[in-house]
Amino acid sequence: MKDIAPVSLYQNEDEVGKTVLLLGWGDFGTGDHGLPKFQVVNDGKFRLAENKITGVNGNYLTFQFDSSTSQDVLPLEGINGPGDSGSPALVHTENGMQLIGVSSRGRYRSIVRTIVDRQGRYGWQEYYIRVSKMCNWINQVINENS
Repeated sequence: MKDIAPVSLYQNEDEVGKTVLLLGWGDFGTGDHGLPKFQVVNDGKFRLAENKITGVNGNYLTFQFDSSTSQDVLPLEGINGPGDSGSPALVHTENGMQLIGVSSRGRYRSIVRTIVDRQGRYGWQEYYIRVSKMCNWINQVINENS
């Protein structure tokens, strides 16, 4: 396709508290049960969810999958699943949608659970690569290859 402008990069370092739109084709489950045990659930459907950035840790943005009873839950509260790695987190700005993060990994912060049968339950902590910390490198690589 021609003449399609790429999404611009979010360059500000004020990410905490921003609501992000998460996109992906990966597996899915429910916050109450997580991913189905020992079953691949990727059905090839494109999904979206939203979440709120709660912290930054060096090159990472973090947010948590809040339960439906949490005061912090959003209408489309969700996280990514297996198969969504590398997918975008977009933020709406006065200049349109911008890429603020890229899906990297997740884990539970304080509870030991197995990845296979517990990933995706409420309390799951997401880590996305923080685009604002990578802008100089991204632009350098793009300019070298232009």
